[in-house]
Amino acid sequence: TKRLTMLSFSDYLRQLDAQAPVREVSNSIPLHRYYRIAQELCHQRDVYLAEDNDAHAYVVVKKLVNLLLFTIPEHNAYKQKRYQPEKLRYARVRKEAVKQLESIHERLKMFYDEQVLKAQQEQRAKEQQQRKPEEPKPQPKSESDKPRLPASQSWLNLRIPEAQDSSGDEDGDEEKKYHVGGLSGGVVMPDASLRTVMLPPDTQSVFLEYAKENTARDTETCAILAGTMKKNKLYVTHLIFPEQEGSPNTCVTHGEEALFEAQEKLSLMTFGWIHTHPSQTCFLSSVDLHSQYCYQVMMPEAIAIVMAPSKKPDRGTFTLSPKGMDVLSKCNRSGFHKHYDNEGLYGIAQHVRVQKKGLLSSAPKIKVLDLRGGAAKAT
Repeated sequence: TKRLTMLSFSDYLRQLDAQAPVREVSNSIPLHRYYRIAQELCHQRDVYLAEDNDAHAYVVVKKLVNLLLFTIPEHNAYKQKRYQPEKLRYARVRKEAVKQLESIHERLKMFYDEQVLKAQQEQRAKEQQQRKPEEPKPQPKSESDKPRLPASQSWLNLRIPEAQDSSGDEDGDEEKKYHVGGLSGGVVMPDASLRTVMLPPDTQSVFLEYAKENTARDTETCAILAGTMKKNKLYVTHLIFPEQEGSPNTCVTHGEEALFEAQEKLSLMTFGWIHTHPSQTCFLSSVDLHSQYCYQVMMPEAIAIVMAPSKKPDRGTFTLSPKGMDVLSKCNRSGFHKHYDNEGLYGIAQHVRVQKKGLLSSAPKIKVLDLRGGAAKAT
């Protein structure tokens, strides 16, 4: 009889810990962005805990602890007086997170022990069944008369958090792949470790409508892709237009405090950004790459959607490759410039899906929060 082999709890925990490595700080990213990452991790933690998803919660809380304990204190601006309020606030967050990590660890151990006991009981029952003398089976008269074989029994393995199967949505919504192929210099990005980003089908058309005046003036427009997390999927629900200044090939945002305040009020996480290339082709410039790096440091699944209405292809959904993240982390240059190794820095995002209507529900519609002009306008 084949003996049951199981992953030890220490090995299981090591695999979880490997998904929350200590990240080296990048001083090119302002310190307040790192504190924003901590806030986003707190949002994710709360969702996972509310869904009783301890394995994913453990990974997120471990990331939070490592960020606050090892990464942020290494930032050049960490000891500056203007960041003292955040320093004190997140010292309390860190203390709470350490306690949470211990509690989640205990629950995971209890669950592991339950599964080991269940597996051992099923193994013993299987062995006893195999020791019984086998009774002669009557020959079926026809193919349709053959008895069905009993379903094989297997114990419920402890699951290592991984990307959800993106072939379907728990709400019954149909989904489809959302990417643009045939772009020179692009590489197809694997999505083995990324959560699925879900987009309402009208996201791009609504964005273009809000950007049309700027587009007519050959001026770029950008917006934040914000939303919520549910059952390990990231749902974009809002386009947020921050204060901004555009040109034919740049778009600079202002008023981050107002943006963060608006997101906190609605409990929205940042899943990337979308911007126009009014008269250029669909690609990520060196300036765009640095912008995307900041988003992707905060959220590995963050995407960059480029709308180029005057060209073909007229849209693309991109993400930085591991190589791109490494190159950008070491680049302190600003403005348009070439990187020492330009090949394969970004590619087509494969972890994005468009939501479509289900059997009993209509397709979700994107909501808009326009902060331009100093007053928030929601639609």
